[in-house]
This record gives sequence, C-alpha cells and structure tokens, in this order.
Amino acid sequence: MYLKLSPLFVNMMIGITMANLPGAHDRLFNLLIRLEKPFYLLLLILAGAIWRVDSLAVVGFAAAYLLLRTGGKALGGYFVSRIVAPEVNAPRSMGFALTSLGGVAIAIVLSYYELHPGPQTQWVVTAVLGTVIANEFISPGMIRLVLGATKRETAR
Repeated sequence: MYLKLSPLFVNMMIGITMANLPGAHDRLFNLLIRLEKPFYLLLLILAGAIWRVDSLAVVGFAAAYLLLRTGGKALGGYFVSRIVAPEVNAPRSMGFALTSLGGVAIAIVLSYYELHPGPQTQWVVTAVLGTVIANEFISPGMIRLVLGATKRETAR
C-alpha cells in the first residue's frame, strides 16, 4: 500500500488496460472464467478470517443496516417503477429483486479493513458480511416474489 491506492481501483485499471489491448479480450475472458471460482473462494476465506463479532450491539447494527438497505431498495424500486419510468410497466416490488450482494461488496469491505484499521472497522465488516449472508438466503425468495408479481401484472 505504498501509494495508498485501493487494490480494487488498481485491478480495475489493469483490467481496463488489458481488455483494450488488441487480441487480448478473448484470452482474458477465458482466463477469468477459469479463475473466477477459486478467487471467489479465496475472497470468502479472507473475509471469514477477519470477521469477529465482539458484541451484540454489532449484530444489532448489522440488522439495522440490512433492514434499511432492503427498505431503500424497495422504496427506490417503487419510485422508479411508478414515477420515473411508468411506460416500462415494471412491478412495484421491483426493488426487492435488487437486494442481493456479491463478491464486489466483500472485496470493498476487505479493502476498507486494510486501508482504515480501527474499532469502527469491525462494525462495518460485520454489517456488510452479515448482510451478504442474510441476502444469500433471502434474495432467491424475493426474486421469485417479484417474478410472480410480474407474471400477475402482465396477465391483466
């Protein structure tokens, strides 16, 4: 961390550069397809290694983050479906389908953990990783709910 640059930013710039080299796009894509799962597994192992739940207050903070984030997604989906783009005829519950988090959120929290160590860091790590785990269980059902609502609304 000599220049205090985020590893995510540096890797994004390398990826953009490599993807735009002549003839490198297909080779890079095939390489990334093969390496995606092992790197994701390594990312999860690293995230698990830094995660410590020190108090019940941290769990409450994570639950509040999950509820506020899900509520914000639901409200945003409703706002977009009714006010911004009514001609698209999207379901009102569209925001619930957007609740899933993934590897990018875990990578961001790992970067934050490395760049900004401190007592508040564990709160952020717990909130993000707890939300990722909760959303892994909740998101498939929410997506089915939204798809069912879409079928019902288009059948009318």
